[in-house]
Amino acid sequence: NASCNCLSPKALLLPKGWRGSDDFVDELKAALTSIPTAVPYYPGTHGRYAAFADEYPDAKAYGGPPTTAAAADAVARFGSCLPCLVIEKDDCDCSLDESCLQREAFAPVLGIVRVGTGAEPNSAPAFLAAACAFANERVWGSLSCTVLIHPATEAAHADDSHGESDGHEVAEVHDTHGDEVFYYDLTEGEGESETITTNIRSTDGRPVILQLQVSFESSNPELGAILEANVDSIMDQFIMFLRELREDDLYGSAGMHRVRLELLRRVNLAIEPAQVDAVLIQQFMIVD
Repeated sequence: NASCNCLSPKALLLPKGWRGSDDFVDELKAALTSIPTAVPYYPGTHGRYAAFADEYPDAKAYGGPPTTAAAADAVARFGSCLPCLVIEKDDCDCSLDESCLQREAFAPVLGIVRVGTGAEPNSAPAFLAAACAFANERVWGSLSCTVLIHPATEAAHADDSHGESDGHEVAEVHDTHGDEVFYYDLTEGEGESETITTNIRSTDGRPVILQLQVSFESSNPELGAILEANVDSIMDQFIMFLRELREDDLYGSAGMHRVRLELLRRVNLAIEPAQVDAVLIQQFMIVD
């Protein structure tokens, strides 16, 4: 589906200095060149693809001939087929807001980052530790992650591989108050549900306003008072994040999943050591 899938790989981490990294990338590019390119049915794919191509002028596209499986008028209706745009980076050159690691393309775009492992470029445990740290700290999102490891290497380092994957930061719900679940609205003033309203960046420069209402799920029956006491900090965290969004960041279920996860992270920053288990979006509206 032209990479318009929530589980499409968007970042590939390889060990810097490993003798097999270049061979792996060469084989990957050859495989991409042999795969027929698909028609981008999803709205806005060409625009998002072009934005990444403009931001990364050294990136190269790899793809086979256009697919023959599409309808005869597909290109006329949805635009030309798009090859996979491959962006290659060194971890030392990645900024904190690196687009290929922080923005979901929802288009055939793949970022490849070579991650340093210190003095042990061929050490599997050293790379796994470095890759987990890089993924946790520099790559946005947690919808899926795949570890590719040779069976012989896995067997030789079984304790190391399980230890690192167990230490990877994931969203968890900790049951500290029993099985009962409580729901809280974000409220301010006289207890009315707070509507978050902010400007976001549009794809064509027109003014766009986002309106959002959320509620919080928790097993903590005392969380309501904590949220009320920290409502200003919560709103500040939310607005800082939402104002940096682009309109196309909100496309599809993956876009909404990203928003929920980031709101969850930010509300928990505002109320720590207390914790919210989940953020529920009650109202979502884009006004232009």
